[in-house]
Amino acid sequence: MDQATALFAQAQEAIKAKRHGEAQRLLMNLLRLEPRHEAGWLALSSIMEEMDKAIDCLQRVLALNPNNATAREWLAFAEQEIARQAAEAEMLANPAAVQIVEPGDEGRAVPRLGKYLLDYNFIGEDQLKAALLAQRQAAAHGSAQRLGDVLIEQGAITAERLNFAIEEQQKDGDRPVPRLGKYLLDYKFITDEQLKAALAAQRQAAEKGESKRLGDILLEQGSLTQERLGFAVREQSRSFFSQFSD
Repeated sequence: MDQATALFAQAQEAIKAKRHGEAQRLLMNLLRLEPRHEAGWLALSSIMEEMDKAIDCLQRVLALNPNNATAREWLAFAEQEIARQAAEAEMLANPAAVQIVEPGDEGRAVPRLGKYLLDYNFIGEDQLKAALLAQRQAAAHGSAQRLGDVLIEQGAITAERLNFAIEEQQKDGDRPVPRLGKYLLDYKFITDEQLKAALAAQRQAAEKGESKRLGDILLEQGSLTQERLGFAVREQSRSFFSQFSD
C-alpha cells in the first residue's frame, strides 16, 4: 500500500470515528502529497466546519472531475446554506427590513401563501422572514423565485406540506366568503389556539389522504358545540347569498 492510499484509509477511519481533527490533518497531508486526489478533497469537504472552506474543497473536486455528482449535490446544498445564513444575519441586524404582512395586504380576498403556512404551523415567523428576505435579494439580482421554492431550498418545509397549503389557498380563491374558521373567531366561539389545533389535525388527516371538515374536527376536539357551529355555518351561507340580492 502506497503512502497516499494509507493516509486516505486512515482518514476514512478517523471520519467514521468522528475524530474530525485527526481526519483533517491526515487529509491535508494526503493532498500536499497528491493535490489531484479527488476523493481526498471530497472527504475533506465533509468535515470542514466553515462553509466557505467546504465550498472551496468541493470546487476543487469539480475542477478535477466536473461530472462528480456527489460534489455537485453537496455544493448546491452548501451554497443554499450560505444564502440562508446571510439572510438570517441581515434579518437579525435589521428586523424591520422584512414584514410578514405588507401594507395594504390585510384586505386581500385570498391571503398570501406565507399566511397559510403560518396558520397551519408549517413554518415559524423567523423562517418566513428569512425566506422573504432571500426572495427579495434574489429579485434584486434579477432572479424571480417563488416563496415556496425558497422555503424548500432552505429546508424550512417539505414539498408535501407546501402543496397542501397551495391547494387550500386555491380553494379559498374560489370562495366568495371568508373561511368558516374566521367566522368562528369573529364570533369568539373558538380561540386562536383551538383553531390552530383543528387546522393541524385537518392537515394531518389530509397527509393521510383523508378529507375532514374543520367544523367536524372542532366538534371532535370539544372546542365547539353543535349549536354554535350551526349558527356560524348559517351566517356564512347568509353572507354568500346576500351577494346576489339587491
